Amino acid sequence: MKIVSAEVGGRDNANDLRDQRQRLLNDLSTQLDVTYLEDSTGQVTVFAGKGLVLASKGDYKQLVGVANAGNGGFLDVRYDPGNGVTPFTINSVISQGKLKGFLDLRDTAIPGLITSLDTLTSSLVSQVNTVHAAGYGSDGTTGRNFFTAAGTTASSISVAISDPRYVAASSSLEGLPGNNAQALALGALQNTAITALGSITMGEYYGRTASNLGVTTQGTQRDLQAQETIQEQLDQQRGSVSGVSIDEELINLLKHQRAFDASARMITATDEMLQTLLNLTR
Repeated sequence: MKIVSAEVGGRDNANDLRDQRQRLLNDLSTQLDVTYLEDSTGQVTVFAGKGLVLASKGDYKQLVGVANAGNGGFLDVRYDPGNGVTPFTINSVISQGKLKGFLDLRDTAIPGLITSLDTLTSSLVSQVNTVHAAGYGSDGTTGRNFFTAAGTTASSISVAISDPRYVAASSSLEGLPGNNAQALALGALQNTAITALGSITMGEYYGRTASNLGVTTQGTQRDLQAQETIQEQLDQQRGSVSGVSIDEELINLLKHQRAFDASARMITATDEMLQTLLNLTR
């Protein structure tokens, strides 16, 4: 509204206010995808996502964070239309900016990685417990789990035995204490292809998970560098249109100074000629 008031009737050009507004729009565009339209009066209407009005003619709408109980209490981004209308979630319509990156990282990348680690953990617990329960500890007992049966996720896995004597290294009661066949069977699990992991070994599955994470990270960094290059080029193009060239302005200043000097000399010469003519008539 200040820009409109300053420029009404073509009396002035609110360059400082326009620059300030543009900086704010630039900052906003780094957070999420925004577009804006300027009308004939200089007022700007700002849109977020797919046509959601954020600001228009002195009015504005808010984006609010609301906890989603179905997503671990994480916040959803909601658009508040005002006028008593219930805010609605716009996570899916945010397609650019830091906010999009954070949402993708939180709701897609990290959960996917956790799922892979949980799958690996579940197979590890199941396979090790099956082999261990068939063996005998040095105390002569059998049927014990090595890992807690309920701890089948990466965050809950835990060792069930509390005494080294309970480690079922022997394949038979008669083989105690020197039989280590069951311990060798536990070690052989590292080379066993597991159906639940896609018929590959646990080591291969972990390596694939780590490799996928590395590829994703590298791709993200490459995309970031490409976007930064594009942004730099766009900034340069915008600067060539709307920016001020110090060299160009200095040249123009020198041109005006030379023109002023020439005009001053011409006036001086004209004055001297008139003085000479007046002196001749006396």
